[in-house]
Amino acid sequence: MIVAAWIGSLSFLIWVYLLTARGRFWRAPNAVNEPKVLLMSSPRVAVVVPARNEADVVGQAVRSLLEQDYAGQVKIFVVDDHSSDETANVARRAAADTAEQLAEQLTIISAMPLPAGWTGKMWALSQGVQQATQFTPD
Repeated sequence: MIVAAWIGSLSFLIWVYLLTARGRFWRAPNAVNEPKVLLMSSPRVAVVVPARNEADVVGQAVRSLLEQDYAGQVKIFVVDDHSSDETANVARRAAADTAEQLAEQLTIISAMPLPAGWTGKMWALSQGVQQATQFTPD
């Protein structure tokens, strides 16, 4: 009985401490009040999109990426991983439908044959990253 009362009292005191001395820890700060970090220049961003037989969605994805409101330089690398549909052409047309300076941000890469020991998506990503290093992203 004494042990139960001691545990109950200790639990009560812990909650009193948490509620009064910890500054309302359970309330997440409002994002509006958080200080914003201002950069002198926006980082260069490379986006790698591995795509295999994605003709039905790749156009929307490419348009969405190209139309992002970002002050820095962005380059998008779509790796066509041996698609049997029109994935690469749909991505090209989606870029052509945007402003000309936006369309220049897209590079389409045809994937090399899959070497032993690699999985398809990882190989496509590896090739996209390798091509993106020439862009020297941050």
